[in-house]
Amino acid sequence: IREVVEAAGAAPTSIDELRAVSASVAADLDAFLRLRGRLIVSRYDIDGLTLAEAPQVLLNTILAARDDSGRASRAAEALVVRTAGVRARVPETDRELFGLLLQEARAAMDLRDDNGPHTLEWPLGLIRLGLLEVGRRMVGAGCAASAEHALELDLTEVAAALAGTGPGRDELASRQHWRQHVDVEAAPRKLGTPEPVPPLEVLPEAMGRVAGFVQRVIAEAGLDGEVKTEGLQGVGVGNQRYRGTARVAGSPEEALAQMSPGEVLVVPCTTPAFNMVLTLAGAVVTAEGGALSHAAVLARELGIPAVVGAPGALRDIPDGSTVEVDPVAGVVRVVG
Repeated sequence: IREVVEAAGAAPTSIDELRAVSASVAADLDAFLRLRGRLIVSRYDIDGLTLAEAPQVLLNTILAARDDSGRASRAAEALVVRTAGVRARVPETDRELFGLLLQEARAAMDLRDDNGPHTLEWPLGLIRLGLLEVGRRMVGAGCAASAEHALELDLTEVAAALAGTGPGRDELASRQHWRQHVDVEAAPRKLGTPEPVPPLEVLPEAMGRVAGFVQRVIAEAGLDGEVKTEGLQGVGVGNQRYRGTARVAGSPEEALAQMSPGEVLVVPCTTPAFNMVLTLAGAVVTAEGGALSHAAVLARELGIPAVVGAPGALRDIPDGSTVEVDPVAGVVRVVG
C-alpha cells in the first residue's frame, strides 16, 4: 500500500484520504482490516483498542512500512555462518545434542508472540466489540450513559443488563471511574512467598529440558534477581547509534497516541501489545528487561537499535528531549 501511495505522489493524512488514493489501495486496506481489524493492539484487556479503532496508528504504520526482505535475507545468511562457527566449537561427541537443542530453541522462540495474538489479542478484541454492542443497546434503552460502561459488567450481569435489570447507570459509571483512577504505583512487584525452582531431575527428560529453558529465559530476560533503580546503562541491541526525539510513555495507549515514525520509544517495558508501536520506532529504550526480554527480541527482529533495562529511563529522559541510543556501549545519552 505504501508503495502505491508513493507512486501516486499522495500524502494522505487520514484513512479516508488513504482509501481515496486508488481502488486497489481501498481493497487492500479492507482485506487487511477484515483479517486484523479486530485485534487488540494496545493492551491485554477489553478496554484496549482494536486496530480498526485506531485509524491514525494504522495510517502511520502503513506509511512507515519498509521492505525488509533484503535485510532478512542478509540476516539469514549471516545466521548460517554464525551457527556453523558455534557448531565447530562444540565437541564432536556433543554435536548431535547441539543440533537437537538448536532445533528446539528455534521451534520455541516465537511461542511468546504467537501466544499473545491467538490466546489474548484476537479473542479479547471480539469480546470487546460484543460488549460495546451490548453497551449501545443499553444506552438506547436508557440503562447506561456510555457504550463503554458495558465493559464494566461481569459475566453474570451481561444478560441482565440486556434485559434492563443489571447494574444501574451510576454504578457502571462509578466502576469505570474507580478502575481508571485507582493508584497502582505503590503496588508490590510480587505477591506471596517466592516459589522454589522446580527440581528438574524429577521431570521426564524432555520436560526437564523445556523447564530448564524457561528458567534460563527468565534469568536472561531480567525477571529474577535484584532490580536496579538508577542509571541509563542497560543491555544494548544492535551495532548502530541512533539519535532522535524521545517519546516517553507509561502504557501502550499513551505510546499509540503520541508516537510519530522515527521517534525513540521510552517505556517501562514492552509486551506484544506494543508490537504495532515498535514498527514506528527509530530506537527503543526500556527501564526493565534483559537480553531475552520482549523488547530485546523485537528490536533484533526489526533491526531497531535498543537499550533495555536502563532503570533511570522514565525518570532521567524528558519527553521530547533529543537522545542518543548507543547499543554498542549499552547506554542512553540525553544530548538536547
